[in-house]
Amino acid sequence: MKTWALQDAKAQLSELIETAEKTPQCISKRGRKAVVVLSIKEYQKLMHTNLPLGTFLQNSPLADMEVEFERNPSPVRRVKL
Repeated sequence: MKTWALQDAKAQLSELIETAEKTPQCISKRGRKAVVVLSIKEYQKLMHTNLPLGTFLQNSPLADMEVEFERNPSPVRRVKL
């Protein structure tokens, strides 16, 4: 990912946008990375992955995997209230 200084990004906005349509671009402000510019297609992919946890787990390729849990046999700690 290429990093653009803010002043360069302003001066070459068209080039920045064309490049960001292919691969995300970073813009720095005062020497620190500030934002990432990405294509609308990539943005929409990121936004559509916001599934409820249950749905995400059901659609996981590991959904049919069996998991065995072992209970820790150590005694419970006493807590002063």
